[in-house]
Order: sequence, then C-alpha cells, then structure tokens
Amino acid sequence: MTAAGYRRVNAPGHAIADSSGKSYAHRVALYDAIGPGPHTCHWCKWPGLEWGLPRKDPNCLIVDHLNGVGDDNRPENLVAAHDWCNNNRYVIERRHIPWSTWKDIAPTERKALYNPGTKRDTRYAEELSQQSPQPMVEPPPPLAEKPELLPIRKGFVRWEALLG
Repeated sequence: MTAAGYRRVNAPGHAIADSSGKSYAHRVALYDAIGPGPHTCHWCKWPGLEWGLPRKDPNCLIVDHLNGVGDDNRPENLVAAHDWCNNNRYVIERRHIPWSTWKDIAPTERKALYNPGTKRDTRYAEELSQQSPQPMVEPPPPLAEKPELLPIRKGFVRWEALLG
C-alpha cells in the first residue's frame, strides 16, 4: 500500500494490468465501472481522457477519489480526471473558484494553482479567487412577523419586544 492508501492488486489479464498482472485497486474498480473510454474529466468536463497513457500526457486518465480517501474504492466514489484537475481541485474548492473558469482552456495551457515546493497556493490562484464571487450566505430568517419585534437595525431588537 502506498502512503496515499492506494493498494496494488493481482489482476492478471485485466485490460489495465501491467506486465506482471498487477494494477491499483482504484483503477481496476473505475475501469470496470466505466469501460475503456475515451472519457470526459469529471471536474472540468474536457473530453478525451484515455487509460494507459503516460502520466505526463495531458489526456492520461487519472482516477480521483471524490471523498479524498485513497482506499475507498467504491465505484460511486471514483471519477475520471485530468492530472491537472486532480492536483488542483482542493485549491479550487477551498478558494471557491468556479470550474467553468477552465472550460475553454486546454489542460496543457492551465497554470498551476499550488506549489508543492512551498506548500502554498500560487499567486495565480490568489488572483482567481479574488475575481470569483464568494459563496452566497443565506440570510437569517426574520425574527418575527409582528412589526414591534422587527429589528431596528441589523442585529438589534427593541427592548420593549424583549420585555413584553
């Protein structure tokens, strides 16, 4: 098992097994669920992901765990993704950057959002998050329907309403 929790399994004869007949359990589980492909990235919706390409190839299909748990290999927890999307999705979600930002940018043309050397988000990620609308916060429900209980100013209530 790897540090990320990925487990190698014996899968002789499986379409994605290596020459020794082994593969990662999460890759076997997703392949069995979605088939040979090509597939679309779950995150950015860019098409053309393929099994068996070198990891550096922008169309290499990466198996991403939706819940981030590396040994949770239930098919409903696994999705096809680009390497870029897989590596940057936590920055995107944490900074509330819409995935639609990349709909017209090829994976090979996307800038990194995280620098593993410094373990910090890049300046580009900071710029994007400042341009992105922040998530809407639901307004609190009204205090009461009676006018005498309505707030004078946000966060304040008339003393008479509290005493009466």
